[in-house]
This record gives sequence, structure tokens and C-alpha cells, in this order.
Amino acid sequence: MTDFFISDPHFGNTNIIDYEKRPFKNADEMDAEMIRRWNKVVKSKHDRVVCLGDFSLTNAAKTKEIFDSLCGRKWIVLGNHDRDKSVTWWRRLGFERVYDFPIIYKEFFILSHEPIYL
Repeated sequence: MTDFFISDPHFGNTNIIDYEKRPFKNADEMDAEMIRRWNKVVKSKHDRVVCLGDFSLTNAAKTKEIFDSLCGRKWIVLGNHDRDKSVTWWRRLGFERVYDFPIIYKEFFILSHEPIYL
């Protein structure tokens, strides 16, 4: 099992293309390429992928379709764009673990969507 980390994929978000200068014509093209790249790296169903927020900004059906197409066991630390849905909603989507706050991972790493100032 391998652990992977990703943040701010913004699946389904057309605005992020211009805002972050992502090289895609539209959200469908962006989503397809991000799914392809994710699955090229995350190969085992036992691999864990922790998303550090802002997973998807599209509707429930499309978010579920995207989620189901991604390899690995998925966790999420909710980001500012994820909070319009409940922890239960994200669990029903299929995330193995859903965190509404930063977590300490493997007794050393702090995983958070927002910067943490010490």
C-alpha cells in the first residue's frame, strides 16, 4: 500500500481553469485528464489517497461518477469549497474517512486544507 496526497482538484469547476490557468478547454476535458493521471499513479485498490480539500464543485451525480472512476481508498480533509455538504454526504459518496478539521497523520504530518501557522 502506498499513500498519495492531492489538494484542490476542483473537479467540475470551469472557473478554476481561468483562475489557475489550467491548460484545458472545459471542465469535462480537465476532469478526464485528472482522472487519467490519478489512475496512472494510483494503481492498487489498497493505495490510499488523501485529498486536502476542494474535491468537486459539480452536482452530486457527476461527483459520484468522478469518485467511482478514481482508483484507491480515498480520504478527505474538507476544504472551504466542500463545506456546503455534510460529513455524512461525503461518506455516502464513498470516502473512507472524512475530516472536518486538520489531522495529524502517522504521528508526524499535519494534513490541512488551510495553512497552519505555528
